[in-house]
Amino acid sequence: MSKDVRAALEEVITHFEDLEAPRSSFNHRHLLVSVMVIAVMGLLAGASGPTGIAKWARMKKDLLLGTLELPNGIPAKDVFRRSFRESHLVCADPGPRSTQCRGIPRPNSKAGTSRAV
Repeated sequence: MSKDVRAALEEVITHFEDLEAPRSSFNHRHLLVSVMVIAVMGLLAGASGPTGIAKWARMKKDLLLGTLELPNGIPAKDVFRRSFRESHLVCADPGPRSTQCRGIPRPNSKAGTSRAV
């Protein structure tokens, strides 16, 4: 018999807080921690890739805006795509145009602050 494992949203947020954004600081509108938490939640809900995650996030807009720090609203699919590419997420097709990503990014060992994407 398998045992259900549950994590509070705060635990998931804490896991991604030290994730360092490997990009320049130009034109960042969304905190990386919020983007990654939405991505994990979307993937767990059955979303497939950045487009599916963005669609799921729009459907759960009220929940996400009330729970996460999203000063510029719900991120678009391109934000998820860039974040996956730059956060070393494991993709089913590792090609440069891959959008079907799976897995969870590994937090950088350096402690940092929340970064915008």
